[in-house]
Amino acid sequence: MMHPQQSGPLIPNRHNSTYSAIGSQMFPGNFPGFPGQHPQEDITIQNLDAIDPHKVRLAFTVPPVIVGLHGRVEVRYTHNKDEEDLDSWMLTVFAPPNDLIATPSLVFDLTDLKPDTEYRIKITVTLRDLHNTPSSKIYTIRTPKEAQPPVIPIDPDLAITDINATWVTVVWRAFTQYELQFIDGIQLRYKEIDGRIYTATPLIHRAITRYTLEKLKPNTKYEIGIYFIPFPDQMTELRAENILHFTTANEIDTYGFNVSLEISQIKSQSVEITWNGVPYPEDKYVNIYRAIYQSDSGKEDQSTFKIAKRDSPTKTVIMDLKPGTRYRLWLEVYLTNGKIKTSNVEDFITKPRIAPAFGASSQQDKLSRAEFIESKGDYYGPLIIVAILAAIAILSTLILLLILVRRHNQNKAAITPPSMRISQSAYDNPTYKVEIQQETMAL
Repeated sequence: MMHPQQSGPLIPNRHNSTYSAIGSQMFPGNFPGFPGQHPQEDITIQNLDAIDPHKVRLAFTVPPVIVGLHGRVEVRYTHNKDEEDLDSWMLTVFAPPNDLIATPSLVFDLTDLKPDTEYRIKITVTLRDLHNTPSSKIYTIRTPKEAQPPVIPIDPDLAITDINATWVTVVWRAFTQYELQFIDGIQLRYKEIDGRIYTATPLIHRAITRYTLEKLKPNTKYEIGIYFIPFPDQMTELRAENILHFTTANEIDTYGFNVSLEISQIKSQSVEITWNGVPYPEDKYVNIYRAIYQSDSGKEDQSTFKIAKRDSPTKTVIMDLKPGTRYRLWLEVYLTNGKIKTSNVEDFITKPRIAPAFGASSQQDKLSRAEFIESKGDYYGPLIIVAILAAIAILSTLILLLILVRRHNQNKAAITPPSMRISQSAYDNPTYKVEIQQETMAL
């Protein structure tokens, strides 16, 4: 609905018009230049319609004398009631084809307006190379309110199935074929109870009925809702009114254990350490153990490493220590999550080296041998025992072979009978040979 701001008769519109007959043509009753009319205006707005909340259609006529001239249409408009300076109003310029005012009746659309807002509008025609600028009165019009699309409320049966300290699984029911025609996608939006900004999930396919939210805060209250994304240019949408609340569980730190170090055996040049506190299996939580030790006289830390293995003993032996020296010892545990744990610090003093007495070489050899064995650690003693047993086994085998050879020689039998044996010395006698020859010939 439009009406002029100035006093005077209303400009007729498509619903309320009067016409005059001239010859065989029908003209509006207020068309300029006909007798019996009010004083003509330069530009007359015939129709002013709000097409939608953001667009107004202008239908107006210009004086016949400017038809055929080149020019453009300027539309000034404002929604500020207190703004009277026309130069400060918003401006939109309409250019007819080839900038030619070819007809007295023109129609233009004024766009990008605000819904449910009252505007004041004035039209002016600027002609090329002419100072004459026909203009209209100031008219007012209100744009309609923004049309709200129809909303269909539904209950998606939103629920929580699994919940942890940092994640939660949300489920909802499968939608009917009627509902699916309005659903292009699904989106979950959630936030902390005290938060102000919602976090939205990526677009979920409409056939999916569950989704897991991750990277949540432990022991925190959240609210979550499900939203249905309509198809483009769709005027009907589904809406779930219910909002779901849940609280994440407390965080359980599987790496929250403490490692306790103990010193079990102290010798002059070595020490055995043990530790406990690592859950089973240790290779799930620990990559490497590092035993760090420092003497009172040492300037730098020394260390030894052990790789964590499943079912391996939680102990190790540190070698090459100085006798009679005070040490500080602790353990660094390199975890599989990238962090490092440190055990308690233990102090100990290695046993002193025993000096041998003068003139007692045998005793000195025994002490040196005992100290050598001790410096090699606990595993050296069993190796010596194994070597002794191997030597005994080899010696026993040699003795057994010797006995078997002797018995074999004693049991040998003579191949030639004793009566047939001939002395080699008698055989070499020439007289004996002649006698043997004669006996043979006689036979």
